[in-house]
Amino acid sequence: INTDRRCPANLADAMDALEADEELVGAVGHDLVANQLGIKAEEWRSYTEAEPDRLGPDGDVTDWERATYLPFL
Repeated sequence: INTDRRCPANLADAMDALEADEELVGAVGHDLVANQLGIKAEEWRSYTEAEPDRLGPDGDVTDWERATYLPFL
């Protein structure tokens, strides 16, 4: 499966894609999508403040990602 054109490069692009997906928004509901976008916008803000030089898909896990996501594993 080629996902090059399906996977956004970062969370900001993913949020834009979600918001633009009228079929998905219609299926799950505008309120749910708006809530998810609000949560992820705060997550993206936090990440960009902590890692301003690492906004591209370089494949490396950042210290911010370890601190934020590792407790959930």
